[in-house]
Order: sequence, then C-alpha cells, then structure tokens
Amino acid sequence: MKEISPPVTAASPSLAFTQTKVFRFTWNDVSDASFYRVLENTDGTSGFSQVSGDVAQGTESFDLIVPLHARVNARYILQSCNASGCIDATEVVVSDSLVSAIGYFKASNTQANDQFGIAVSLSSDGNTLAEGARGEDSNANGTDGNQSDNSESNSGGVYVY
Repeated sequence: MKEISPPVTAASPSLAFTQTKVFRFTWNDVSDASFYRVLENTDGTSGFSQVSGDVAQGTESFDLIVPLHARVNARYILQSCNASGCIDATEVVVSDSLVSAIGYFKASNTQANDQFGIAVSLSSDGNTLAEGARGEDSNANGTDGNQSDNSESNSGGVYVY
C-alpha cells in the first residue's frame, strides 16, 4: 500500500465580505488535498478552533456568518488536508480587510442640514442600527410616510437598518 503524505503546499485563502455579517473565504484547490478546514482565532490571542466542517475539494469557498464588530482582531487559517494530515496556509487577518465590510449608511431622502447621524444606536446583537436626523423637515408620520413633503421644519427623523 502506497504511503500518502499530507499536502505539500497549502491553498491560499482570500477573505471578502458578501453582505452584512458574512465573511466569505475562497481559495483554489491544491492537487493533493481532498478537503479543507477553516480555523478561527476570534480575538487574535485565544488560539484557533475549527469553524467549518470538512469542506470537500471542488467547493473552494466557505461563508462564516458572524457579527463583524466582534471580529476586529480575528485571524483565520485555511487548512489543506488529506487522509494523512493537514498543512496550514498563512493567516488571514481581519483587521487588514474589515474596512470594506463597514459599509455606507445614507438617509433615503438626504438634504442639507438634516444632521443625519447626529444620534446612532446599535442593538446589542449587532443586527439593527438606528440613526437620527434631528434637522429632517419631513411631514411624514410613521413608517414609509411621504418623506418628500418638507413642510414640517426640523421635525426630525429616525432611520432603522
């Protein structure tokens, strides 16, 4: 029986952000790997643990759904594996890539002096953001009102994402 050695080279991962709260890891298969694993060190100091299952060769991606704000110092390793073992790729550091995940929030009816963002609140689970605009002049009441009616000077507004 032929002895199999662990992969000689590691697949090189890249990290992208596909939507809010999703890290997408992608890589190109290496010829002697039969599966891959994604490992996470959430704070950069506590050590690595596996966050993916064994990802079959040919899949070449893994989505990790996490609160991005809780992963500012996170580090990730992609392991290229076969029946004899695994080899680690170079660490992927979130802080090098997180700026592109922050996003851009903008009022749906921007105008000068609305003071959008004068007050901001993020829910404790990181899923809901509310921003105030105390200078908003809209006469809209409730959700989805007529925000183009600026007949109520400085009435204020709240935008929920």
